[in-house]
Amino acid sequence: MSKNLTTKRKSINKRKIIPILNNYFPKITYSIDSYQNEDYNNNMEDLTYSNIDYLNGCHKSLFILCDGHGGEKSAKISIENFPIILSKNLEENKKEVEYYIKKSFQNLDKITKEENCNNEGNTLTSIYIDFKTLYCSNVGDSKSIIIKNEKYINLTYEDKCIDLKEKKRIEKNGGCVYNDRLDGIITLSRSIGDHKLKGNGLISIPHIKKYDLSFSDKYCIIASDGVWDVLSENDIFNLSKNCNDCKELCQLIVDESINLGSQDNISCIVIQFNWEL
Repeated sequence: MSKNLTTKRKSINKRKIIPILNNYFPKITYSIDSYQNEDYNNNMEDLTYSNIDYLNGCHKSLFILCDGHGGEKSAKISIENFPIILSKNLEENKKEVEYYIKKSFQNLDKITKEENCNNEGNTLTSIYIDFKTLYCSNVGDSKSIIIKNEKYINLTYEDKCIDLKEKKRIEKNGGCVYNDRLDGIITLSRSIGDHKLKGNGLISIPHIKKYDLSFSDKYCIIASDGVWDVLSENDIFNLSKNCNDCKELCQLIVDESINLGSQDNISCIVIQFNWEL
């Protein structure tokens, strides 16, 4: 590496071996790596959550990445509360999972309003895995992809004001976009918090993608814009070809982001799907 890393970098590596039922469910391994990039940032506003025994049930996992802006308060509230809110909503079990995910985002946003997160907010990207079904939900510009044997698949919709669909929705709801920012203030079109701009087209309703895992799926990547500012989805796909496991890939993604000059907080979660019988 061309730059010495500081103690502000943190790595987490976990493995959960899940018995394969009907020879079809994967063993899940994951790794998390983060870097404050303190030459450019006084605070670390990226926060992550991981639980491979989510809901105390076999084959259920939850991973979350939040990227705060304007402060870290909203991101901390999100990381602390979203897993609890989602678990309580899922317990009802009367409607589709997507309904409870959407409801959980809205419940969380109400908490940030009660906590006066008016001038600060955060992105939130979550991966909820239920047996072999993966649900990706997001607001903001942290992104997630699936890496397969021969290609990658985007799981997230990048919520920025430069997106024509998002711009039309904002303007239809009384907001305006100039300098590619909502009311000239924020580049995001959806977020948690930022209540000063809610009502001007900024919303907390997530995009949700349901994805059925298969034998050709190798990794799921979640990363903050500190990664995506300097690496494309194809770049990460190519990096994965030279890696043997999630730990190696996760560290390589963060290292490459640093070496390519990212000036933001950098965070990455790599979930590995092992399909050996």
